[in-house]
Amino acid sequence: MFYEIAPGVIVETGYRGANVSAMITAEGAICIDTPMVPSQAIQWRNKVEGLSGSDNGCRYILITDMHRGHILGSQFFDCPIISHDLAWKDMKGYGDNYKHRVRQFFKREPLIQAEFTDIQIIVPEITFADKMALSIGGQFVEFIHTGGHTVATSLVYLPKEKILFTGDNVLCNEHPYMSQANTRQWLAALAMIKRMDVAIVVPGHGSPTTLEAVDETKRYIEYVRAEVYKLVQEGKGRKEVANILAPMLLSLYPVPLERRSRITQQIKQGVRKVFNETIHELAGKVEIQEDEEDLG
Repeated sequence: MFYEIAPGVIVETGYRGANVSAMITAEGAICIDTPMVPSQAIQWRNKVEGLSGSDNGCRYILITDMHRGHILGSQFFDCPIISHDLAWKDMKGYGDNYKHRVRQFFKREPLIQAEFTDIQIIVPEITFADKMALSIGGQFVEFIHTGGHTVATSLVYLPKEKILFTGDNVLCNEHPYMSQANTRQWLAALAMIKRMDVAIVVPGHGSPTTLEAVDETKRYIEYVRAEVYKLVQEGKGRKEVANILAPMLLSLYPVPLERRSRITQQIKQGVRKVFNETIHELAGKVEIQEDEEDLG
């Protein structure tokens, strides 16, 4: 679904992958993330260029993390990409194996899979460590690194409009993707967001909302951490903990039947990551029962 959440600030939530957004100015657009599927990326580019004027188009793309749902469409835009240093570090290693995994992701959707015949990874040209600012056509933008969902996850903030684009650190009515997360860092990022002067939150997935959505994601992460901690204290192993918690977590949000298997695996990956965090935090304090498949 397409939204104009402030004059010249647009959001599209209907593409595969993450939400995409843009700030349209007289001097060109600043885009936030790009659609994953090539045909949708081209459609979005044409939309942004049409609103910006043919002489300007997109001036920069800001990517909120290095996952495929945020970056793959960048090859269809002709402008520099900006990311956190750690996103650049990951993306410069994306080679043939990565491209193969992208194609395999759509193996049950051959029409979409056929669009990925020529995947080009556009590595960011500009990076930052903690925070940077852009000013184009009267639009002031802050790009802020927080980590959490990934080591590179960053926020985009429009202080004048009080709009915050959270990337996948905040989601609405979706399971957080936690397999590459640092949940302590994630909770710290959410606490920071709650202290910001924000009227509109654009989550990584879901419709534009308010700061209340931050609490939803926070509760989910805290629940997973607490349940994993409890099961670790009982001596459960990583595989067992994932198998116990996955059905419980799956029931928290409606999931279409055709996605249940994939989302279940996503949840298990996240639980295993939290398990690893927990035993690291409790190192030396409890005896952990490892599953056979985790040994060696």
